[in-house]
Amino acid sequence: AGGAGATPTYDDRGSPMSPPPDLPSLLLHNRIVYIGMPLVPAVTELVIAELLYLNYEDQTSPVTMYINSSGTTTATGQSVGFETEAFAIADVMKYIRPPVRTVAIGQAFGAAAMILSQGDKGQRAALPNATILLNQPRSQARGQASDIA
Repeated sequence: AGGAGATPTYDDRGSPMSPPPDLPSLLLHNRIVYIGMPLVPAVTELVIAELLYLNYEDQTSPVTMYINSSGTTTATGQSVGFETEAFAIADVMKYIRPPVRTVAIGQAFGAAAMILSQGDKGQRAALPNATILLNQPRSQARGQASDIA
């Protein structure tokens, strides 16, 4: 009459097997931070928390940040966040002690491209099919930024 429990499974050596970890935990355990969405406050909060945790856990082992983000806009160009989200992440990247490697996968547009540039010197990369796009500065003035300055 005990409670219903799961039947344990065993590997080839007869050792009990545990369920696989969830993917975010596996990435964090391997010191990988993944940005795969536009930079909205919830994404920024998670990325900053991960960076601070990795700094607390080990201040010498590098952190690898993979970026596949449209920045603060959607793929259609609609604004979904503020550039301050990217600057908050960039500030924490420079604040923590471990070296930060950045890798563009897919896309790094606008503010996400700025985060890509914040990787340590010699530790910034883009995969062969990644697209990196920098936006023109926005202001009330009209024309190209190079013409205005």
